[in-house]
Amino acid sequence: MERKIALLLVLVTVVWMSGTACVTSNPKKTCVPVVKDASSYSFSKKNAEAAIRSILLESEQAWNEKNTEKYLSLFSADAEIMLGREQKMFVKEEYAKFFPGAFDRAGTVKYESLSVKVLDKETARAEGVGSISSEGGLKGAGGLIWLTKKIDLIKKDGKWLISKSTFSIYYKGDIDPRDTRRPNPGESL
Repeated sequence: MERKIALLLVLVTVVWMSGTACVTSNPKKTCVPVVKDASSYSFSKKNAEAAIRSILLESEQAWNEKNTEKYLSLFSADAEIMLGREQKMFVKEEYAKFFPGAFDRAGTVKYESLSVKVLDKETARAEGVGSISSEGGLKGAGGLIWLTKKIDLIKKDGKWLISKSTFSIYYKGDIDPRDTRRPNPGESL
């Protein structure tokens, strides 16, 4: 009997270390994964990048649908957000006052490219080139307007949120916004 208990303890120890638990003497039939604690899960940058891309595409969709509630829900409560041709920074509470009018003053937004860099489990940065059609109040701009965007994100309560959003504007005929020598968002040419 003591030998069976000792053997069982060795088996349980080996199984525990491997991350699998077996509840009968025949491990092939009833083995299941063991959750040791939350810290035993590895963080996946690939999953985080996919979640962030999803949030950014959701923001594009909400903007184009002129859905103020959905759009603003993608920002953290203390987010800093750049707005307008003047490229002024606002906190989310101030920024929200510009809606729904902001949708009408700008046209349809489309991300042409996005790169996402996960900095750690709770922070990330995305950079991209986007376009705004000039169907809104930007008609005087003469067509398509390009934006280069820098977006900082944080993870709160298991959800990625935009914590800072800045951009640079390029009008038709300006330099190609995909040119890596371009200025940083908020800087002039």
